[in-house]
Amino acid sequence: MPATARPVSRRTAVGITLVGTLAGSGLLAGCTLDPPAPDPADGAPVEPEPDADVVLLGTVLDALDATAALVAATTEQHPGLATGLDPLLALHAAHRAVLDGAAEVEQDPAGTPTVPGRPRVALDGVRRAETRLVATLRETTGVAQSGDFARALASMAASLTQHLTVLGSEGAAA
Repeated sequence: MPATARPVSRRTAVGITLVGTLAGSGLLAGCTLDPPAPDPADGAPVEPEPDADVVLLGTVLDALDATAALVAATTEQHPGLATGLDPLLALHAAHRAVLDGAAEVEQDPAGTPTVPGRPRVALDGVRRAETRLVATLRETTGVAQSGDFARALASMAASLTQHLTVLGSEGAAA
């Protein structure tokens, strides 16, 4: 009698896919076979042009950090919403951890977002922010030069879309 396989949770599958995709590819490692450029003759330091994907990564991280800050502030101000929003915080932390390994991008501390006093209005604000983050992920997926980076962004957008679907159905039931 064959043994039945234990189903893998969606969260585990997405996490393994993201980590495997980014870790296996050496995403944005910047390896090149070209010799280094000669030093400038005038002795002035020259900043190298950032890789286009590194610029995109900065855009994604800014949007991710701002959204995570809003979710955290909302759960702090409205503890009753924490059950529905904690998975989003965990997801944002996992996405941040994956992207942090991709390239060195300075993190700007996110300001403290304003959270409305009514829980339903605050939850609507979170949904709008998460929807904007999904749009950013989808947009950057379309212009990313690295296929691995684009796949990671697409996976993040899909995962976040699923969380928003669950959040929407929980909010409708409340």
